[in-house]
Amino acid sequence: MSILNPSITIMLPAFNADEYIAEAIQSLLDQTFPDFEMIISDNASEDGTESICREFAAKDKRIRYVRNSVNIGANNNFSSILDLSRGKYLLRAADHDLWRQDILEEYLKAFENDPETILVYSPATVIDSAGKVLL
Repeated sequence: MSILNPSITIMLPAFNADEYIAEAIQSLLDQTFPDFEMIISDNASEDGTESICREFAAKDKRIRYVRNSVNIGANNNFSSILDLSRGKYLLRAADHDLWRQDILEEYLKAFENDPETILVYSPATVIDSAGKVLL
């Protein structure tokens, strides 16, 4: 496992996400596959997102937190993470997503089992703010 050459870059754009981002980050840190970097790009949030992200970054060297001084739009915020990525593979995460603990491991197996694979996606479960399954 190498911080400078991780297998996976988790791209996590964020904006005014203080209600859910801690759980989203923690679900990614709890992965069974640990060889990743997480880049959180905060798009000039005006809530507690910055302090939550800085706290996680201070505790885990795999996390890089960057903050835009002004809102540059969702697409530009996402694209800015690509410029910083060092991983062989990329995972697009959202500031409100929760992830199964083995999902990185499963995605990596799919890529490594078939060198022609360019995209891996899994079914999603939609939940409400209390965690109740909706779909």
